[in-house]
Amino acid sequence: MSSAFTIFPMSQEMLLESGYVYEGSISISVPSDAEGDFHYEASVTPYSVLDSDYTADLTSVTNWSQIVNWITIDEPTGTLKPNESKTLTFKVNVPMDAPAGGQYATIAIRSKAPENANEGVRIGDSFEMASVVFASIKGNTLREGEVVENNIPAFVTNNNSANVSALITNNGNVHETALIAISVKNSLSGEVIFPQGKNETFGEIIMPGTSRYISRNISNLPGIGIFEVTQNITYLGETSYNTSTMFLCPTWFIILFILTIGAVIGTLAGLIVRRKNKAKCL
Repeated sequence: MSSAFTIFPMSQEMLLESGYVYEGSISISVPSDAEGDFHYEASVTPYSVLDSDYTADLTSVTNWSQIVNWITIDEPTGTLKPNESKTLTFKVNVPMDAPAGGQYATIAIRSKAPENANEGVRIGDSFEMASVVFASIKGNTLREGEVVENNIPAFVTNNNSANVSALITNNGNVHETALIAISVKNSLSGEVIFPQGKNETFGEIIMPGTSRYISRNISNLPGIGIFEVTQNITYLGETSYNTSTMFLCPTWFIILFILTIGAVIGTLAGLIVRRKNKAKCL
């Protein structure tokens, strides 16, 4: 069976100004093989993160989530039939005294679902998905932060994959986007291993007052080799550029190498002992 429902977009950015009313929307779709009518309930929750891994927090109210009180959903409840979609609209009524900077919330959609549905976030016997609203209020915004770490591993034992990571901070009062581009080239042949035929630059949002750890797995690498890996991070008008040599060697090869060296050393030791014994006999 397919998922209980889908929503689009999963996140959206809004540029707002104090004293104005804005409108946003979310599309809800029910698959054709859904079992019976689909009853939904929409609500607004605050959005923040708990740690550098960006574990979502949809309950804590902060100065960055005042927007929860400004959002109203036009039809917070309803029913959809299988293979039916609906555009859910919401309004953001920005007060005159709204603080400049970032404001964050989610439009959460919850519905009862069959026990064997396999996607969504299970909360009791319900399924819930949420679209994150990243809002920026015009005014005196502070944009400050840095790329603290730009890490490329020197030695990797995983089979055919490696993780490239970064740690980025945001000390300002509005979210920022870091653009990250990664490339992998065979150091011996010069062949480009990653990306293959397309631009692999991706963006990650950094929330104000947080540090974010970003890890990207590069898969389908050759099982063993020497590679030139580059990670280029553009953030707040600055560029962090790191190019390093990475050795990829699977664990089985290391074990085989150690056993082979051990066997060679054992053989040489045996030859030395036999020669000494032969010399004594003479």
